[in-house]
Order: sequence, then C-alpha cells, then structure tokens
Amino acid sequence: MSRSRVHSDITKGTHHGNEQYDHRRDDVVIATKFGFALQGGPNGGESSSGAALDASGRVQQTDSRPTTIRKAVEGSLKRLHTDHIDLYYQHRVDTTVPIEDVAGVMGELMAEGKILHGGLSEAAPATVRRAHAVTAGDGRAERVFDVVAAPRTGADAGA
Repeated sequence: MSRSRVHSDITKGTHHGNEQYDHRRDDVVIATKFGFALQGGPNGGESSSGAALDASGRVQQTDSRPTTIRKAVEGSLKRLHTDHIDLYYQHRVDTTVPIEDVAGVMGELMAEGKILHGGLSEAAPATVRRAHAVTAGDGRAERVFDVVAAPRTGADAGA
C-alpha cells in the first residue's frame, strides 16, 4: 500500500494499516520520495508554489524547496507510522531550487534522525556530484545520494 502523497488521497486524513508492521520496523526498509507540489495545499487546486494541476489532481511542477521537503518528510513519517525513513529521495530534480539547498536540508534531516540515507532520481552526474559535495566533509557523504537513476532528457540532463 502506498503512503506517498502522490499515490494517496491526502484529503481523507491518515491511512491506517501499517500497525501490523510496527513491531517489525527493523525488519523492513522504507524508501519514499519527495519533490512535487501537490493538490490539497493552501490554494486548493494549486500547489503552494502556484503550480497548476490537471483534472485528476496530478502535479505539473516540481517543488523541492527546503520548507516543502521538511513538510513532506513529516507527512511521510506520519502516514508510514514510523520515526525514520531509510531512504528518502528526490523524485525529479527541481531546476528552480539549487541542488545544494536540497542536499543541505537532507543532511539536516539525517542529523535529526528522520532519514538514514538520501538520494536523487533522474539526476545528471554533475548534479549528483554537487549534492554530494555538500556533505562530503562532515562524515555523511557515504549516506547521501547513493541512489541515482538515469537522467531524463530535459533541463538537468546536461548538467
């Protein structure tokens, strides 16, 4: 069962069903992603960043601002009934937010114990190197951005 905001109806409140796994938390690995502006924000049919949504409520814009990432991780922790996420990764690079800002907030979330590992999906190698450099000097480099999928064609593909 998906607990991602992209795959669930967030207007109906917290989902239930993970209680059966609560006693086995150390036996499972939880991975989830962030980075889209979603319906259900303060503007109703628009995201908090003003992104338009199609008729089905699907996102048409990325949103990886640090405040959005923090709100997303808190929502994921609540929906997943857990105190930490094993792998938290950016669904798609948001070209309006410096990757260093994204990496910085992910490093903070690691320091707070809310996420164990961070990653990027569909990011160009140069973008991953820039993100990795943010945490390279503080001992977290081996835990940050260790998941990378092939870059999409688009703004980040040539970075």
